[in-house]
Amino acid sequence: MGAQVLTDIQLLLGSVDVTNFSGEFACPVQAEMKTANHFGGRGYQIVLPGLTSAQGMLKGNSDMATVGIGQFLQVADIGTQQAFGIVSTGSAAVGGDSAQFMQGRLSKIAPYTNAVGEVAGFEIVLDSDSADVDGYVGAPLASRTTAGLTGLSVQMGAVPTGRRLWCAQFVTAAAGTNLATIIQSDNATGFPSAATALTLSTVSAVGWQFTSVAGPITDDWFRVVSTIATSTFSYAVLFGIQ
Repeated sequence: MGAQVLTDIQLLLGSVDVTNFSGEFACPVQAEMKTANHFGGRGYQIVLPGLTSAQGMLKGNSDMATVGIGQFLQVADIGTQQAFGIVSTGSAAVGGDSAQFMQGRLSKIAPYTNAVGEVAGFEIVLDSDSADVDGYVGAPLASRTTAGLTGLSVQMGAVPTGRRLWCAQFVTAAAGTNLATIIQSDNATGFPSAATALTLSTVSAVGWQFTSVAGPITDDWFRVVSTIATSTFSYAVLFGIQ
């Protein structure tokens, strides 16, 4: 695949789809390098990787209306924990599309930025307090009814010892009761012997979850299965191995 122009990225922060406010994002991951110099280095500095950290950074157009970004993320939210998700194909996402997600603390919120005569902007920085996961869309953001969802199967590979199966759920609207979501695994795409690999908490309100389970999981196919007791919920589910 060659270079691409970003035109339709979906960005999820906590219980809010911030796509329509955001115009720039980044999610850098880096390891703190520790010096381990010795005479065998022949005059070169020797480094070893220490702790890994990640950030989620958003910039976009500020909006203080009742449904604007400013009403969901205010200065009082500094230090609160949020989940952050990036979906590569935006509103056209389907199961199996690539995604990236993390969890962290809001370390910077600038509700208003920019110069006179320019569009008012905002800036948000999220410092990770958990893994930054390269994963997949298990359930694209959509409104669903009591029919629930059985997502498309994704062949991610087995989860080896020392790694984890991670999942993030973003609930952006809730008009009903008891949204229950699980991640199933199996050794074949048709899920002839499906097993529950991870269970999320049942919810009846907007919000988010970020959770994981340790390997080993020998199955290599995964999918989202959810049920809704009453009415409708809008939600997305991302999963991956890290």
